[in-house]
Amino acid sequence: MKWLSTRMVFGSFVGLYALLLLPALFVENYLQSPIGVLVYVPYLSVYLFDWLGVPWLLVDGGVCGWGWCAPSWFGWVFVAMAWAGLAWLAAWSMTWCTSRLVRMWSARRPAEE
Repeated sequence: MKWLSTRMVFGSFVGLYALLLLPALFVENYLQSPIGVLVYVPYLSVYLFDWLGVPWLLVDGGVCGWGWCAPSWFGWVFVAMAWAGLAWLAAWSMTWCTSRLVRMWSARRPAEE
């Protein structure tokens, strides 16, 4: 049952992110709003990982003149897997903590006769 609840929490995280990203398709300046900036953070993390030394994340080896280089296909996959792994870890820790609290709470209650 714990596996199912972890998947449900992970799915709700992904669904919430998709719902927060959806207005960017219709509203022109949505990504400049405070919520839009939070939604945009996973895209910007590719530059943090490049700065930390992970190779092949940016096209042209990160040499794009004055502009910011776009992520390569490996960069997109790497960032998607990194954020999905972080969301899975958060979902797992939430379900682990709640199952632990439920077990502690049920152990304290007297058994019904």
